[in-house]
Amino acid sequence: MAYAVSKAAGLQLMKCLATTQGPKVRVNAVLPGLLLTEWGQRFSPEQIQGVKDKALLKKEVSLIKA
Repeated sequence: MAYAVSKAAGLQLMKCLATTQGPKVRVNAVLPGLLLTEWGQRFSPEQIQGVKDKALLKKEVSLIKA
């Protein structure tokens, strides 16, 4: 659930910025294919690689503090 909410929040933020800033500012976003939150760390390396292979950017983004 947290993964889906974080992806939806990023998309909604971009829509709100584009709506409120209008033609004065161009708003672009790249929503990476996989955000590795604590929940995402439960996937096996094979599952993570499978998702990366399907994503356009071919990489994941870790949100876990090192």
